[in-house]
Amino acid sequence: MILYSGAISEVALPPAWSHGLEGTIGYDPTTRTIRLTTDIIDITSDADKHSVAFLGRAHPLVRRALDRVRSITYGTGTDAGQDHRVSAVRLPVAKPELLYTFLGRVISGAGRELERVLAVRLPQGGAPEVLSEAQQWSEMADPEHGIRTAEVWKRSFASWANAADQLCRGAAASHFKTVAADFAAVHLKALEKEQAELDAWLAVRAKQITGDPRPVAVQTHIFGPDEDAMPPQASWMPVTDPAERLAKFYADSSQAHAARSEADGVLRLYRQRAGDLATRMTVHEPEIVPVGLLMIVPEGADAA
Repeated sequence: MILYSGAISEVALPPAWSHGLEGTIGYDPTTRTIRLTTDIIDITSDADKHSVAFLGRAHPLVRRALDRVRSITYGTGTDAGQDHRVSAVRLPVAKPELLYTFLGRVISGAGRELERVLAVRLPQGGAPEVLSEAQQWSEMADPEHGIRTAEVWKRSFASWANAADQLCRGAAASHFKTVAADFAAVHLKALEKEQAELDAWLAVRAKQITGDPRPVAVQTHIFGPDEDAMPPQASWMPVTDPAERLAKFYADSSQAHAARSEADGVLRLYRQRAGDLATRMTVHEPEIVPVGLLMIVPEGADAA
């Protein structure tokens, strides 16, 4: 259940989604609800001063939702609908063909960032053809065309397809390398934008808590008081870097406890989010993982 209050959403989570969220900003373990916003600049708490989490790509719930979709789509969960066993169909083709499916994925330090299913079609005596869109190959796997797999490989494929898996995997890897490079550029740009928004938010919060930076007082006379000199001030007052300013402000025991606590909370939240973004900016080499194999035999071939 989701309740909306302006730019803030309060989400009631099922038990399975609540695991591991203890200590997460905006989460209330007693009611299993979490307060969320997509406004990283202006909203950090609700009207009752309860903390509100920013729902960005690095948030644990977003990562969990992506895992859930992946589980359903690729058949790793209990409610999966995709059969990963080797299958066989009879279609109107001139010669036997193989259809390999692979999962191409890009992984960062935080986990999966991109996953895409690729199919590679290999006719007997032909070259592998990468099919990047599901509509290009999904009809071939229609269960209505299915036949028993017993002896199909031995009879129609063993004589020519023993190296087909490596050949098709290489074709899929070559294709996905370009896809991954394009994604990485967009991915990095999006994360840099999110980091810039986070930096802007920190600057606003630092100003709200500590005020504007003030110049350091300078004594211009050697002897006697200088009427033009500014009064002594705390070491954090002239600091312009928001993170350093908040850290020094928090360390100043002469400030009110509530203000220091707020400064510490903002700084911890900033460092957590910045750390998540930095982790996601580290992208590894793209991977290709086998998913399934479909054996396609001509309609005129002997039944299996």
